[in-house]
Amino acid sequence: MRSGGSSLADALAQQRESASEQLDFEHASALHRRLEKVQELRRALPELVRPIDQLHAVILMRAAEENTIALFTVRAGKIADPFLLEFSESASQPRSAEQIVRELLEPAAPQLDEADAKRAAPGPSEVQAWEDHLTLLARWFYASPREGEIIFQEPPPTGWPYRRVLRACRRLLAPPGSEKID
Repeated sequence: MRSGGSSLADALAQQRESASEQLDFEHASALHRRLEKVQELRRALPELVRPIDQLHAVILMRAAEENTIALFTVRAGKIADPFLLEFSESASQPRSAEQIVRELLEPAAPQLDEADAKRAAPGPSEVQAWEDHLTLLARWFYASPREGEIIFQEPPPTGWPYRRVLRACRRLLAPPGSEKID
């Protein structure tokens, strides 16, 4: 799960190469078929399927106010209250929309000592709240049609794709029927 199936695919590829080098082509062919099935499953996995500690995303939805996007941050599967990004007001601010989104998605990380880490273990009520967040996220993600967009944080060193977030905001604010392919 952590590697998204790549560790299994790598192991099968190595075994297939080893079988080919030993001229065991029947075994290499069987391994190749297994490798193709694993790769097909990897391609079919939705982006949402990942280890919980790597489930970081931002959900973008058109807000009720004009030229406003509601941004819901998702950190380790927990959905935060929405942050309203008002594009009509951001034009008059000294910070760009990208800087505002950057500050929202990359808050200063608090330093935890060992005592804080022990107190951070989730209790039963926190586990139930986490399950509720994950259920809500999954229901929204698999809804058809789904309102809004979700953008996942890329693994380090890439991080947050800020330009993709801003392009998604532009698409969501565009009048109906004027969508363009980015």
